[in-house]
Amino acid sequence: LQATRGLIFSGQLLLALTDAGVARETAYDWVQRNAMKAWDEGGDFKSLVSADKDITAKLSAEQIAKVFSLDTYLRNVDAIFARVFALQNRER
Repeated sequence: LQATRGLIFSGQLLLALTDAGVARETAYDWVQRNAMKAWDEGGDFKSLVSADKDITAKLSAEQIAKVFSLDTYLRNVDAIFARVFALQNRER
């Protein structure tokens, strides 16, 4: 996850911005400029986003923190593991 410099959250950021009323093309441009800077210069995507005046005018610090939270990605882990182990036990 660290190797991605936070870029895995770019899709969530785009959705949050469009939910906040930013036009999709504009939101894409804002996300892209920060993502490319993180990629090209080795910066941290979240830090760049948190310092971006366009983005912070539309999203609060709390909203940005939520975008970069792993909770969205991990919320179904227990259910997934339960299914995997249930299938594994049936095959035995």
